[in-house]
Amino acid sequence: MSVKIKSAVGWSVIEKVINIFITLLISAFLARLILPEEFGLLSMVTVFTGFFVVFKNFGLGASIIYHGKVEKLELNSIFWFNIFISFLFSVIIFFLARPIADFYGNQRLIPITYAVSLLFFIQSIGIVPDTLIRKELQFKGFFIRNLSNNIVSGIIGIIFAFMGYGVWALIIKQFIGNIWTIIISFMMVDWRPKFEFNFYSLKKHFAFGLPLFGENFINYWTRNIDTLLVGKFLGEKTLGFYNRAYALMTLPLRQINSAIARVIFPAFSKINQDKDQLWLFYIKLLRLTAFITFPMMILLFILSKETILILYGKNWLPMVPILKGLSLLGAIQSLTSYSGTMFQVLGKTKQQFILGLFFKPFTIGSIFFGVWKYGIPGIIVALIVASVVSFTVLTHFISKNMGRTLWDVLIGLKKEIITSAILLGFFFLLHLGISSQINFIVVFTVISISYFMAYFLINYLLKTEGFQFLKKNIYERKNH
Repeated sequence: MSVKIKSAVGWSVIEKVINIFITLLISAFLARLILPEEFGLLSMVTVFTGFFVVFKNFGLGASIIYHGKVEKLELNSIFWFNIFISFLFSVIIFFLARPIADFYGNQRLIPITYAVSLLFFIQSIGIVPDTLIRKELQFKGFFIRNLSNNIVSGIIGIIFAFMGYGVWALIIKQFIGNIWTIIISFMMVDWRPKFEFNFYSLKKHFAFGLPLFGENFINYWTRNIDTLLVGKFLGEKTLGFYNRAYALMTLPLRQINSAIARVIFPAFSKINQDKDQLWLFYIKLLRLTAFITFPMMILLFILSKETILILYGKNWLPMVPILKGLSLLGAIQSLTSYSGTMFQVLGKTKQQFILGLFFKPFTIGSIFFGVWKYGIPGIIVALIVASVVSFTVLTHFISKNMGRTLWDVLIGLKKEIITSAILLGFFFLLHLGISSQINFIVVFTVISISYFMAYFLINYLLKTEGFQFLKKNIYERKNH
């Protein structure tokens, strides 16, 4: 792996790890100042408006990265196409405010939808510069931009929450964050949009991006139908608990996996003709991901109650069973988080779309049945089953495209799976024995410290890929 790619991965991971702690800190403050139902109100709106984000890009951003040289005319055309589409859908969202409110039976959603429609348009301005930064692997700049964004928008959000603005504090935080990101992104790239547009120059980008857009279109509802149904049938308060639990579970996954994914697409695209080398990088990537995310999800499962009490307080305790179920889901989802990227690297976006047409309806149907029959527990079971199916199908085809099999992947992950099983069994029983005897902060501290000591000891003995990677990089830094 080249020095530039290693540096990009390093900066990207550093940024995401730091942002995990900052996001947790900001979330802890906001959760203590804003009621669960206020979080639920914003989620009710964004599940609808977020759908239009899929249309905003049409997969053109990924196409900029995939194609080596992109002319300025192409960049300008993509920029203005995004601006036009975003303006069109912002107007549509604005006029959907009342139907959305009627759907949920809550008129408070009308002004929130108006505000989010404007936010939707603002976000489109930064798509091209953001893509150019990723294409050139400028992740040191990404680190500075995103860190400052989180701090500035987080502090402003907390101030407005303290002043009693409720859900509007969350909206203001998003406005500040997006505007800050756009300004810094344009400062990081040489390109500036010019008033020129050529639809023909978009032809090759549509050829690559439209199948990806179709996959994202289906994928959006697969991932968000649970939010829609919980808000509709179980109310904004339950949705607030559910979405906070989901956000807490996905925070480390989203931050760390996206840190790696946004590097591997431009990096792997440069070697996509060498299937043997691509396979070696892919299986190492999965092992490293399992090394990082499996222990996080297991510890979150074991310490769900203590984590919520420390971060959010007693008002959020109904999240505990939800978070336990979702943490098991997170361990499975972490392995499929790069599937879309790998299909793009392999130039198989059409295959990805066709596969989605078959198994995504199964996921949506399972979630419908789960919420109708069993509520939140039903949704969690449905998501776990669907994630296992998704991992099996997608990994089979990704491996096949590189001349390998699903079994090769599972054999490659055997050490990480064995380690996780040992840790889960032992520390679950330990927590069961001491949690009712001592203070929850002491429980959290004792379990966390002993857990990670045991984790690194087992990984050292088994010589797992992740541990060897960590050891090698520490050694290299010491000698430089």
